[in-house]
This record gives sequence, C-alpha cells and structure tokens, in this order.
Amino acid sequence: MAILVLAMLPAGVVMVQQGLDRSLQNPLFVFHKNVGVLLLMLVIARAVYRWRHPPAALPAELPGWQRR
Repeated sequence: MAILVLAMLPAGVVMVQQGLDRSLQNPLFVFHKNVGVLLLMLVIARAVYRWRHPPAALPAELPGWQRR
C-alpha cells in the first residue's frame, strides 16, 4: 500500500502541470483514479479485518513503561 501511495504522489503532481500534453495527462489521471479506488478498498478491508480480529492482549510481565 505504501508503494502505491508513493506512486500516486508524483502522478498527481505531474498530471496537474500547466501545458502538459493530453497524451500523458489522461493516462496519469486514469492511473491516479484507479489506484485511489484500489487503496480505498484496501483500507476498508484492513479496517474490517482489524475490527473482526482485535490484537492480542499484552503480556502481563511487560513493564509499565512499555505498555504506552
């Protein structure tokens, strides 16, 4: 997911440049939109998974300063 977000940043910046040729701008827009939808679905899937599978409790022998 991080690689997709990092790929979207330059694509978003480049596609809004003034004077950019439409033959490059249109594929960048499609890429940016499709990857954004994919990332939204992945974030929702991860949130649902975390909601259905909560993390395990911390061990009792863990010092208090590590519990924060």
